[in-house]
Order: sequence, then C-alpha cells, then structure tokens
Amino acid sequence: MCGRFLLFAPSSQIIEQFELSQELGALQPDYNIAPGRMVVTLSAESGARLARPRLWQLIPSWTKDRSSLPWMINAKVETVTEKPSFRSAILRRRCLVPASGFYEWQTEGKVKRPFLFYQAEFQPLAMAAIWESWQGSLRRRS
Repeated sequence: MCGRFLLFAPSSQIIEQFELSQELGALQPDYNIAPGRMVVTLSAESGARLARPRLWQLIPSWTKDRSSLPWMINAKVETVTEKPSFRSAILRRRCLVPASGFYEWQTEGKVKRPFLFYQAEFQPLAMAAIWESWQGSLRRRS
C-alpha cells in the first residue's frame, strides 16, 4: 500500500463495484487517511464478500509488547513471503482496501511534494492488503 490515501466514494458505489454481500454504513469522505487509522477492508468469508473495519497497521499475532514495534504499514511484494511478520498473513489473510486515490511523495531537496494518483472520473480502486489477528492494547506507551 501507499503512505496516505483518500476515500470519498459513496457506500452504494463501493457495494456495487465490489459486489459486496452486505450493506455498508455511510462512509464519511476522508481526503487524508493515514496509518494508524481504522479503514474499510473487503474480504471473502464463507463465499460472501464482506466489508470489515481494520486498523491500518500490521501487528504480528506473536507480538507481546507493541510499544517497541516499528510501524508496519507496507509489505513489499518482493519480500512479503520471506519476512516473518508477513509470512502467515500473505498466505491466509488477504483483503482489499477501497480508495478513491492515493498519494506518493517526491522529495526535492528538503521539500516533499505529494502527487495524487487516481482512476478516470475517480472510480474506486482497490489496494491489496493483508491482515492479522492480535490480542492486546492498541495504546502506545510513551
């Protein structure tokens, strides 16, 4: 995935385009979705296509204390099957994250400039993602 994305497509468009098997509550438009936020994910469960809220940060199931864990928000396709943090999830827990577009940055000297990528007419797109189950407190210790 990317470092920031936006989603302003109405729920009805997400349901139709991704053929969801459930109703989806009203989505509030958000033009700056950042890591650490709850995001809508789409996955197949028992033959149905469902939407689920999930935290945009992968915390491996075996993690005991997340306070010292680096933020894992992107998995590279070249190494996702090799990294212990992603290995099980890539095989068993895949999902999609709907978006209206995503940002990538170009650094010029000390200035970072965002560029927005989107489909024609801002049709929703889907970004590949993985998810994990983790038990613990989401609070970060200072």
